[in-house]
Amino acid sequence: KIDQYVGIIAEKTGQDPTLVRNVLMGVILVVFVFGFGASIIANIVGVFYPAFQSFKALESEKSVDDKKWLTYWCIFSIFTIVDQFGHVILVWVPFYYILKLCFLMYLFLPYTDGASKIYVTYVLPIYEKYHKNIEAVGEKYADLTSVEFKMDKNEAKKAE
Repeated sequence: KIDQYVGIIAEKTGQDPTLVRNVLMGVILVVFVFGFGASIIANIVGVFYPAFQSFKALESEKSVDDKKWLTYWCIFSIFTIVDQFGHVILVWVPFYYILKLCFLMYLFLPYTDGASKIYVTYVLPIYEKYHKNIEAVGEKYADLTSVEFKMDKNEAKKAE
């Protein structure tokens, strides 16, 4: 499909398709190196491809791919939180968005399976150690919200 567009551009400009392709690749590289839109490109790659693969996994009969993409989204969520809080500092790291793109691709590419490696090595041991505490806090706040919801529901009935 991309070759079709390269062919159209080459035909309209009278240039060799290889030259057109190389110029387009150079423009994309410059955009990444100097940060013009690099954040958007990194986020698109980190969200759209995995989302598409997740949709496919949901529709497949295998549960292996479900686990792979759930693991990706867990690690992606942790990374996004760190990225948001550290953004002020991280944007000053040279080629940050190239590094971010490479990291996100490391997480989801089948031959690296980085999300699973990070999950098993770092996240799972922390989860196993603290999950009871985390669940207790979650239950506490779930109880509070259900009490508040019941109060609001009762107040709504009184208002009728």
